[in-house]
Amino acid sequence: MTTRRFLAVRMAALLLVPALGGCVALAGPLVGGAIAATAAPSNGRVTVEEPAPVPTEAVQAEAPYEVVAGATALPAPLAAPPAPAPAAGALADLTAFAGEQLDRDPVLLPRLSAILREPSELDGFRTFCGVMPPAMIVDIDSATGKAVAPSTLYGAEFSAALAKLREGGMAIAWLSDAPQAEAQDVRARLLADGLAEAAEDRLLLDGGQRKQLRRLALSETHCVVAILGTELGDFDELFDYLKDPAAAWQLEEMMGEGWFLLGDRPTGRAALATREMETD
Repeated sequence: MTTRRFLAVRMAALLLVPALGGCVALAGPLVGGAIAATAAPSNGRVTVEEPAPVPTEAVQAEAPYEVVAGATALPAPLAAPPAPAPAAGALADLTAFAGEQLDRDPVLLPRLSAILREPSELDGFRTFCGVMPPAMIVDIDSATGKAVAPSTLYGAEFSAALAKLREGGMAIAWLSDAPQAEAQDVRARLLADGLAEAAEDRLLLDGGQRKQLRRLALSETHCVVAILGTELGDFDELFDYLKDPAAAWQLEEMMGEGWFLLGDRPTGRAALATREMETD
């Protein structure tokens, strides 16, 4: 607005004041509030009053959160619930699958073995169980190949699940590359964690045989329905020799159906898809 136009508008406003004989209220929205203009008859000057403060009650009625007097920031959002332990999903799937296998009549509906018939064929065919008693193998070696306290791998809650499976007739075998000379120490750790039964549970320790041979030896007397581990090689040594683990994608059907892997490491087709994405 030019200076000449501004003076003309101001003079027109001053001339209207005497004619109206009082105060003139000019109301209009301005940045969310209202400005009230009043003309003072004494000196003819226009004064601008500050907008009245909005009552706190009105803000509280519109705000979706609680208004705290003196607060300078909105209340912090609620914290997200803690994520479940990494082992929780695998253990739940394991106990459900093992329980279903226990309920089967081996004559009418044969149990599913977790031992491959011909691993090198990569076809997923399993060994025949017949009417042999069910068993489950739990690998207690860490990724470094050393035996550790099982509770650090599977959690203390695993004890209750094992107790229920034992009651149903499931034999538990603990697999480790710890030497036979350390059998007493390994069993002591299991007992301390509440995971082993002193007389019932088997220890498959290193006595000069590979883990693969120890798994096969147990499968000759029991139907190994489930294996719990932290590495693919805990299920079959085949994975220790494959140049590309994704080539064993046909064994993906074993995951959750006899093989239970802790963690979120992709396997089978998932590993193949991940590898393709990384190379693109």
